[in-house]
Amino acid sequence: MSGQPRKYQGPDPHGWMFTFSDVVTLVLTFFVMMLAFRQPDLARYQAAFGGLAAQQEQASPAGQGTGLGAGQGTGQGAGREAGPIRAVDSLLASGPGAKAPAEELADGPPGLAQELELPLGRGGFPSGTLQKGVSLREDPRGTAITLANDLLFTPGSAWLPPAASAQIGQVAELLRHGRQPIIVEGHTDDLPLPPGKAYQDNWELSLARAVAVAQQLAAAGLDPGRLRVAALGGSRPLAPNDSPENRGKNRRTEVVILTGGG
Repeated sequence: MSGQPRKYQGPDPHGWMFTFSDVVTLVLTFFVMMLAFRQPDLARYQAAFGGLAAQQEQASPAGQGTGLGAGQGTGQGAGREAGPIRAVDSLLASGPGAKAPAEELADGPPGLAQELELPLGRGGFPSGTLQKGVSLREDPRGTAITLANDLLFTPGSAWLPPAASAQIGQVAELLRHGRQPIIVEGHTDDLPLPPGKAYQDNWELSLARAVAVAQQLAAAGLDPGRLRVAALGGSRPLAPNDSPENRGKNRRTEVVILTGGG
């Protein structure tokens, strides 16, 4: 008989570590593949929209205020940097007098507004659609599509006529493939509403208009879960309320695509 102890001949107690390391490797590989397949939506925007023909925003024709009561411009918003604004004067660069493509938005990092410069143009809409009163501007939160209220609503009203509903439907078609949250903001000028109107003040009017636009966006196919509504009245003018032209700029509804700090 040998006096030496016999060695343990069973399975290796540490063998499970090899299987565990294989599982961890497979899981890491799976997540790396998921990240690799996750691509931004730029291609979808470019494929869906076409090209953008735009010019520097020109002053819109003088219009009546949302209220007919007398009031002086407060100058609120003077010197407030609104960012570069590009009015969409022609969304189809075809036919006589077609506009040249817009230059890149000056100053600031590339954003969704630059990505939309191509989409909003050639091939994106039927001829004559969204030609006036639409502009893009960079916003600290992302990109704002600005719709002039004078072309959407009658003074003191939040009712959308069929032509305005069709226009908003085209905006919904632009944005429905994305996933970014969207805020629909209602804005007015500084003129108070006259007595006897359906809305007591500009806050109520801006809310009703923002809700009307948000409802139309949802009805046109935009995911309602992405939409929020904000009523800002005359608190955030783009220009000083010191002329009919500037008040016309401040009467607007903005569709803000949140890609920044929100």
